[in-house]
Amino acid sequence: MNEKLIAQFAENAFASGDCTGRIASLPHRAKERPLRIAAFGGSVTYGYNSEGAGKDIIPYPALLCDLLPYETELRNFAASGTNAWFGLYLAVREIAAFSPDLVLLEYAVNQPSAKEYVSAYESLTAYLTALPSAPALIHVMCVNESGNSSENLLTHVAVHYAQPVICVRNAMQGIPWEEYAGDAVHPHAQGQKMLAEAIFRVMQSRDTDAVSYELPAPCLDRSARTLTICGLLSGDGGLRERIPFLHLLGGADAVILQACADSYTLEAEGDAFLLLFRQSCFEDTDDAILTVDDEPPLRLQANLLTGWGNPFVQRVIPKTKSASHRLTLRHTGGSGRFILWGIAAYRIRKEDSI
Repeated sequence: MNEKLIAQFAENAFASGDCTGRIASLPHRAKERPLRIAAFGGSVTYGYNSEGAGKDIIPYPALLCDLLPYETELRNFAASGTNAWFGLYLAVREIAAFSPDLVLLEYAVNQPSAKEYVSAYESLTAYLTALPSAPALIHVMCVNESGNSSENLLTHVAVHYAQPVICVRNAMQGIPWEEYAGDAVHPHAQGQKMLAEAIFRVMQSRDTDAVSYELPAPCLDRSARTLTICGLLSGDGGLRERIPFLHLLGGADAVILQACADSYTLEAEGDAFLLLFRQSCFEDTDDAILTVDDEPPLRLQANLLTGWGNPFVQRVIPKTKSASHRLTLRHTGGSGRFILWGIAAYRIRKEDSI
């Protein structure tokens, strides 16, 4: 590895500092027990291997743990292709019991710039910041080779919450792209090392030793950070505790549409819905259509990426404002199976509270 380039990247990656005092508290926490680190993000944080099958690649959260001078416990919640809508779902379901001391957030490449997605990012930021464990947050703003990223909008959220930002665009000034990534998006082993070193450096620079921090008013609208999960609906319309999303396999409790005539309908309460799904056949472009109430149908395509977003997650906000909505999913053709793991229902509350 080119240690000189890694150091150059780490030095230039710093975009904004921590004004919450929580970064400064981490060494003190680590004296009492292993420092608990949680990572949320897409394929970069998951450690997608851009160097070819059969080659091991260690993602930057794990490399960061190796750099820190104290014992750590890491939970990497990242999943390829996901954005803050899925991160919010996962955080509400999983994170409280872990009680993290530090949270790494990386969604800038997968995160569309539409207001609903940026609102979900603020919702996730506020939810994590307000956890009883009072974790420090570090926002990792990645970019792809062509320069696409929603970093400006997400950085605005991070700065509003007085939290530090790592900016890959800044860090790459004067560094050839191939020194960082093995394709147009994903860091190779040296690129992952660059990210870890940049975060480690931010953790050494403590802008404030203040111990008190109050959650600020939302930087978007009043409902921006109040997305909460009503529940996860399974095939029988009931609630289920967990969803095998990360397994990439349809379980016994999944809804499976096998043929063109197959359909699935449920009634659900919520203001927004997140569908978690995939298809079993990659030889063609099987898809399904989702109809919400009497609105025009929405085509779901798990095999095609038509821009930023996620081939396994679809966000839907019904136009009608009724409390309950009817969702109908129908297979539209092809030889493969369309597998629906579940639907997360969100309530967008008007009051300004978490």
